[in-house]
Amino acid sequence: MPRKRSSKQEKVFLFFLLVAAVLMLVVFVFSVYASSVVTGSIKDYSGINATLNIGDYVGFNLDRDKIHFGTIRNTGYSERGISLTPQSDGFVHVTAEGSLGDWLYLGRENTFPVSAGENVSMVLYASPDRGVSHGFYEAEVHIYLLEEPPGWVVERFLSGSPLPVVSEDVLSGPRVTVNIPDMD
Repeated sequence: MPRKRSSKQEKVFLFFLLVAAVLMLVVFVFSVYASSVVTGSIKDYSGINATLNIGDYVGFNLDRDKIHFGTIRNTGYSERGISLTPQSDGFVHVTAEGSLGDWLYLGRENTFPVSAGENVSMVLYASPDRGVSHGFYEAEVHIYLLEEPPGWVVERFLSGSPLPVVSEDVLSGPRVTVNIPDMD
């Protein structure tokens, strides 16, 4: 025969049930708020694949389908110049994710203001950790055009890690520089 719950046990159970319901409501309301803040902030987006090969030689890849950093030794770095032209005023925010993502740096802050029609140049640096294994590494570089600088809610929901500004330590190794002018 099942035991009956005491009045005190029922009150404790109802209290925990109420707390769980309130927490679920708070999470739901916050997710709706965060979603509206993020989607309302993003005006445009571009994702660009970036590649780097670590080998015993230096090689170039001038194809324009990706940000190719070519082949470098594991003691150097490679840089690529890219440009963008936003269609409206806002703030560019750059992040990256993937096996190459932790080794990518920007030549400027990863969030900066832009004007509609302005031609913005950026330099991306790929600088692997010293002694990293030979191989092929990739990352997806995310370039967002935002309504305003990202607050913590927006930064949490944008994919990838913000790219750090290039440091003197990164620039101390041998380098490969490739700039590809537009063919227009």
